[in-house]
Amino acid sequence: MADKNLTAITAGVKPDGTESLLVKQGANTRRLLLRDSAELGASIVTDATTTRVLTATDAGKYIRFTNAGAITVTLNTSVMSVGDEVILEQCGAGAITVAAGAGFTLYSRGSLVTSNGQYAVMGLKYNLTTEATLFGDRV
Repeated sequence: MADKNLTAITAGVKPDGTESLLVKQGANTRRLLLRDSAELGASIVTDATTTRVLTATDAGKYIRFTNAGAITVTLNTSVMSVGDEVILEQCGAGAITVAAGAGFTLYSRGSLVTSNGQYAVMGLKYNLTTEATLFGDRV
């Protein structure tokens, strides 16, 4: 992938996440993709549906679910990269249940995979492209 200079990025056009950043601290230098810098501030997305299959564009996102009905979030293999994170918040009355798609392994202490009520927040950390750990406020 070719590097993009700041002057080469068009004003008013949202980056697509494939732009590379050169990060320096003292003598240490690291190049990372813009989408890998999600911990600097996650984009907030509101979802009013009752089903969502996570995609690569959800990496680094904070997704707020507002539906009053039960919500299912499905995780599929080879969609996210190792180290990707997604945060899920139950804003409405509908509990969020996280489900593993075919060939995907979901780890969760006590096998708890459902949000614990309105304003409960859960997080997903991808350990491999085929597995993730679910943590947070669950029942």
